[in-house]
Amino acid sequence: MRIQIIKSMSILVVGLVFCGSSPAFAVSAIDYLVDPYVGYSVLGVSSVGPGKYSNIQTNYASYNGLTFGARAGVQFMDLLFLAADGSYTPSLFTKTNAIGSTYNSTPNDPLITQGASNTKVGVVAGFSMPIVGVRLWVGYNFLDDLTGTSSSILHGYSLKVGASYSLLALFSLNAEFLASNYAKFSYQGAASISNPAGKVSNSQLLISIGVPIYL
Repeated sequence: MRIQIIKSMSILVVGLVFCGSSPAFAVSAIDYLVDPYVGYSVLGVSSVGPGKYSNIQTNYASYNGLTFGARAGVQFMDLLFLAADGSYTPSLFTKTNAIGSTYNSTPNDPLITQGASNTKVGVVAGFSMPIVGVRLWVGYNFLDDLTGTSSSILHGYSLKVGASYSLLALFSLNAEFLASNYAKFSYQGAASISNPAGKVSNSQLLISIGVPIYL
């Protein structure tokens, strides 16, 4: 009986060694991730000020536009991933009270149509659940520039949380919520200064379709 048990264990060990060393059974410890995506973003300015113009407290706005982006990084053991993340919204259709008005605006005030673009660059870290096709992540954008048509730029940073669900094994449906803060301002290429209107706080919801590729 003891000899039979030893033989069985020997066969099991040999089988495990073979499976671990065979390409057909090996699990890669590190994969490279490339994940381009395109989506539609909606932003809302929740507050402006207080700053030099201390009576500016609240401004309402709606930003809508296509967003193009990509993530590139590494995934560990099919579970954890770390990636650089950048996005660009080339043409935000903006309806807002002009930032710089000297009163607290309300959603019922007359709206002004403006143009803007948004550039974000940062990093994300997350957790994958390949069995159910779900990914969850958090991120930090150390560059977040909101550019107006008059060559004025608001400079800031943003935090975000996101989730995705795999579709048809090739695509993913993504949803991200971002919170941005802009405390710096520059105009026509000049050095950035503290925003005279105070800090501008935005919220953003981005719905996108991605094509995650693992190499």
